[in-house]
Amino acid sequence: VPKIWFCLQLITSCVKKKMWKFTELKEFCIRCQYIQSEDADGQLLALLKLFHCLGFYVYFDLSEYKEQWICTDATFLYKEMSKVLSVQYSPRKSSSPELCKFIKIGVIFEAVSEALFQQLGIDADIPTRWLLKVLVNLGIAAKVSSNETRYFIPAVLPERQIHLPEASVATLGFTFSFQSDEYERYSCVPTG
Repeated sequence: VPKIWFCLQLITSCVKKKMWKFTELKEFCIRCQYIQSEDADGQLLALLKLFHCLGFYVYFDLSEYKEQWICTDATFLYKEMSKVLSVQYSPRKSSSPELCKFIKIGVIFEAVSEALFQQLGIDADIPTRWLLKVLVNLGIAAKVSSNETRYFIPAVLPERQIHLPEASVATLGFTFSFQSDEYERYSCVPTG
């Protein structure tokens, strides 16, 4: 790993700009000689994958979008994502029908996602569609296929208290079933 790449990480951590387009970061890296102009795309991709694995940057190859985005401060992005995940504890609960619906059913409709993220106070520099895709890639949200694009985020659903009737002393028995590589079915009773 070239040591100069870590200088880039130090520089970008001090810069106020946290969201970069792929082309902007590539031009910046070439201009400052962090990467060579020949095979700049390949070098930058290697750098981004390394820094993503180390937790410095957040980069997902989202080739279905015109512009690739890189967040050069993972902490910044996670703070912004926490605004989505902690919405049910927010004092703005009843500010709009979209926000109330999001809290109630845990679904963000892509058509109103930009306005919803504005209400939540998400930084305007973060592209809405990119953030939704990052939430899917991190396993926080699931894209639901229907006539309009929507994302299900179960973490925002309200907690429900379930009151079960009190049970008397009883014995609980169970078995585990599994299949081996030969596709034979076995049952076993755990010890203890």
